[in-house]
Amino acid sequence: DDWTFIEVNTALVPPGYVAEQDGTPYFEDIAVLLLDQPVQDATDLPILATSIDPQWVSENMPVRSVGFGVTRLGQLSEYLRGVDLARVAVSECVSAWGSGGVESGKDICAGEPNPGNCGFAGVPQCADTCSGDSGGPLFKFDTATQTSTLHGLVSRGSAACGLAGYPGIYTGIAPWKSAIEEVIATAPLRI
Repeated sequence: DDWTFIEVNTALVPPGYVAEQDGTPYFEDIAVLLLDQPVQDATDLPILATSIDPQWVSENMPVRSVGFGVTRLGQLSEYLRGVDLARVAVSECVSAWGSGGVESGKDICAGEPNPGNCGFAGVPQCADTCSGDSGGPLFKFDTATQTSTLHGLVSRGSAACGLAGYPGIYTGIAPWKSAIEEVIATAPLRI
């Protein structure tokens, strides 16, 4: 595949963004990137989730994330890799991370689709995103319409990556939809 690299012109972050410091988790971990030039042939880009629909809220909803993050070998991937995950209830996420680690109503959680099949000597790591995947997509693919819906962005998780019982935390897109659309509508169009 041919890759096109486009420079980022401006990165816009919310005023309430807090970067992780001394174990304090990220909050409002999202940015809108304005590119230096338009993306050509953008037909395969995922659409934004417009709301957290009942089907999405259900536990075990299959989702996928892609990125160049650290692999089980402990190194950043040279190739774009994907991982299949399952939506995890926020209550389960809060049980793992504590109420201070998950922004209720803004964060969503996803982890190993078959948690009983990992976390032991034979399969020590569960499916997860890892360092280097941050900012990457968490999306749901609809086989009927052949479209992807962007539901979240990789935000944070265990430093060990794939730690059983600790699902990854993703910044939900739906709560930011209006702000994203406002930025897109007022951004200078570059042709």
